[in-house]
Amino acid sequence: MRTFFLLTSIFISVQAYSQSKFDYPIYFAYKSAVMDTTEEIRLRFFLKNFDSITIDSVSIKGYCDDRGKKKINETLAKKRAETIFNFISSRIKHPFPSEIKSIGSLPLGGDLKIENQRTLNRRGELEIFYSMTKKKSSPSKAKTSSPPNSLIPKKALIPDTIPDIKSFLQSAKVGETIDLKIFFVGGSSELLKSSLNELQQLLQIMKENTTRKIKITGHIHRSNLKEGEDGFDYKSRNNSLSANRAKSVYTFLVNNKIERERLASEGMSSKFPKNKMPEDDRRVEIVVVN
Repeated sequence: MRTFFLLTSIFISVQAYSQSKFDYPIYFAYKSAVMDTTEEIRLRFFLKNFDSITIDSVSIKGYCDDRGKKKINETLAKKRAETIFNFISSRIKHPFPSEIKSIGSLPLGGDLKIENQRTLNRRGELEIFYSMTKKKSSPSKAKTSSPPNSLIPKKALIPDTIPDIKSFLQSAKVGETIDLKIFFVGGSSELLKSSLNELQQLLQIMKENTTRKIKITGHIHRSNLKEGEDGFDYKSRNNSLSANRAKSVYTFLVNNKIERERLASEGMSSKFPKNKMPEDDRRVEIVVVN
């Protein structure tokens, strides 16, 4: 939840002119300096957080795993950093000072399996230094339908015919389920900014309906998992992705004084796909227990 609370502080209650820094990892395949589709989607969503905030400077560092010759790895690490810079340059308005560094190979270390360590070491690190001063917006034509700064792709928006949380929790019977409009970065339990309103609504309704008990279930988009397996969470660096997604909502409620005995959480892995867009499977649901 550290990332979630940081995002909350960014967009809601920080002092107007303080400068802050946000670190964000981008992962690459072995011997590759090209971002795959998943990483591009994750990064695109992340950058949306800065649509209305002033970016002061950007630093990008490139890394490789421990295999290969030093000079080759330094070149590959630099290409990875340049790939990230070129990607963000086309999506964030310039100018701002930027720095690109090639760090090269990272040694093995820690408690993770070797392949998991190498997966995490094949990365670029994006550091964004920003000030909490909003960008000046130029007059424009009235916008339609979608909320400002929403991070949910249009295809992932939930139809209006689905009941809201308040209506559901006030009338639902035991065993009934509803999707929350809470979305995550691909491959991570990191909550997207667009999830905050739904979390606040859920919190308020649980406070108003003091006898309600719910189970929070986390889901992931992955079609090739074996029975009992969960996805790898790049944020927490463990193989409990769906469980971590459910736990993030559970922790938010507990931290805001909802009694633990009224809550339960469980990771469902990819057992219940929506068979729509991947974003629809990166979700959390509520099951009414009482």
